[in-house]
Amino acid sequence: MRNDEGKKLSLSASAEIKDLLGLGDIGKTLLAAIERGVGKLLGPMQRRRENQVEIAAAYQWQKFAEDAGLSLKTAAVDLGERTSVRLIAEQTGIQANREAIAAEALQDVKLLVHEGRATDTSARQPDTEWLDRYWRLAGEISRSDFQALWGRVLARKITGTADIGARTLDFVSTLSRSEARLIERLAACVCYVQDPEDWAFIHSLPNGFPKNTPNEVINNKLAMMTVDLRDPNLGSLGIYHEEGFAHSTYIKIVDGKARISIAGKQFEISSSSGKWPGDYEGYCHLGSGHGVSQLGRELLALIDVQPNNEYLEVLVAGLVNLGLRLDPATQTI
Repeated sequence: MRNDEGKKLSLSASAEIKDLLGLGDIGKTLLAAIERGVGKLLGPMQRRRENQVEIAAAYQWQKFAEDAGLSLKTAAVDLGERTSVRLIAEQTGIQANREAIAAEALQDVKLLVHEGRATDTSARQPDTEWLDRYWRLAGEISRSDFQALWGRVLARKITGTADIGARTLDFVSTLSRSEARLIERLAACVCYVQDPEDWAFIHSLPNGFPKNTPNEVINNKLAMMTVDLRDPNLGSLGIYHEEGFAHSTYIKIVDGKARISIAGKQFEISSSSGKWPGDYEGYCHLGSGHGVSQLGRELLALIDVQPNNEYLEVLVAGLVNLGLRLDPATQTI
């Protein structure tokens, strides 16, 4: 690596440190977490340069030996030396992966702070056991799209916007691209209710009233567009509760409104007639489907998507059959 490239890396690291410190307590907490797995931010570049020099020298020696018609054995390159070169190459790759993920974490923290979703009061320092597990797994992640996901894991753990457990770390480390796409599709359809607290994927609405406004057509549409999101595709991964029957979602009615969040966007449901489906002691029955497990909730907290428009349109049509209306929320839940 040329000197100007090393200088560029050092300047980049210096800028990252300034960015982190400019984020207050959140930045300092993130900096400590990054240094746990990456080392001092200006140190890895130097170590990486040294490792690359050693690897380059070893490969050059191998080329000289081959040009001379010698085997590695006759050229006196023993097993220990070859092992050393391999280990250096592996560690350099792990270090590069961790640094890329650290950069992604910084970008996500900056975004969360900018959007007002994270403040100094929410900053949390993960315990060392969690951090060590995180960095051990993160070092194996070389694909850029998954590095972005792993950056969000650390960022949201640090900012308190998501509590990612050890089991979820193991799950994410084995996630395939097709599974990741399914979970992202699910995130665009999942509903969150605060009272009673519930995360659910609703794909069946109650029949409307009067009796001549059934939701059979609506439910068929919901079933068709979400068939890949139902068991066994995601259920076998542990994303849903294993309840043995359809999960029912109820919402508390407060001041004539039921508040719900769909893919993180908040809405209010109101009744034009004052009647609510399945009204029981101030709670209405919104629908049924799959309840999202703790693992599923932790995974969905890592994904920022807009509600699925097609799903939302069909859901709104079904609510109309129930004499209900869905509008953007005027209050947060």
